[in-house]
Amino acid sequence: MTAATLDPTFDQSVRDLADHPVINDMAAELLTAPADVFADLVNVIGGPNSALIDSANAEFTQRTGEHGRFLGSVANAVLNRRAALLAGRQES
Repeated sequence: MTAATLDPTFDQSVRDLADHPVINDMAAELLTAPADVFADLVNVIGGPNSALIDSANAEFTQRTGEHGRFLGSVANAVLNRRAALLAGRQES
């Protein structure tokens, strides 16, 4: 776990990204990933690994010209949004 993930402002930065349309799009796209591919993008506790952090940051920057406040905030926001989308599917 990085020091940033212990910082309450890291969590706030993830929440600030939660409703961004690009985060939603990236999370929806990640829903289509095969289970084995998705498993390669997360660590043993379900957080983003370095490959997902790097690719999420690059994709977010390419689509928006912006970046997350902390390394990993974009990837964590995408994973959180993915989880919310999955939960919404299960409730339907």
